[in-house]
Amino acid sequence: MYLHAMPVVSLDYYLPQLMMGVNDALCSIRYFDLFVHCTFSATMPSSWVLDGRFKNSRSKLKQLTHFSLHMDGFCVFDDLDCHLPPCLTCVSISVSLPAVGASKSVASLLDFIKQLADVNAFPDLEELHVQVWGIRCAESLLNHVADHLSDLRRLSIIAMPVEEQRDRLIDLIKHVASSCSRLTSLQLSAEMMRLLVDEYGGIHRHFYICFSFFFFEEFGIPLANHLKTG
Repeated sequence: MYLHAMPVVSLDYYLPQLMMGVNDALCSIRYFDLFVHCTFSATMPSSWVLDGRFKNSRSKLKQLTHFSLHMDGFCVFDDLDCHLPPCLTCVSISVSLPAVGASKSVASLLDFIKQLADVNAFPDLEELHVQVWGIRCAESLLNHVADHLSDLRRLSIIAMPVEEQRDRLIDLIKHVASSCSRLTSLQLSAEMMRLLVDEYGGIHRHFYICFSFFFFEEFGIPLANHLKTG
């Protein structure tokens, strides 16, 4: 199911109600793709569970395997996991953040990623795709995944790094590869890949991507045949 929402009411009321409605009425869906455009400077500043409700998983989406959330505007992800079922195999989060409050949003996203690491709550999770624009946070996202989601098979982190230092980025990619031993696919932003191979000068896009494969092999990261840029 694809849902494009442009609510004019408070998002911290609308989105919890929406998720409860989906759980009640559409319990047989397998794919749920939600795009929210924050009109009139609307924000999602608080929990995805309404006050007075239990903050534990009561998801009725027993067949849902893929969940995607795309937010255009400020939001937090507190208690979003309470609406998601244990049968999830793939989670995608994409946010375009305003300058004000972006750090708070990323901190909440990191907490959400940690919640996904609960093997009792999400035992089948194999894919995580995260895209963040509006703030530099690639290192925090990659480190958090490496520290908490070591069983992932496919990972995408599309975000800008805070430090544009090649050696540090290489160490970070090594950390991800060594921590996530089952990882078969890693997707990074084109900008991060440019930073990693920038010292080799202007390379035509085709050769740039091919060179990326050899670049990762050089540093002992077993992802060469599956590396992508986004």
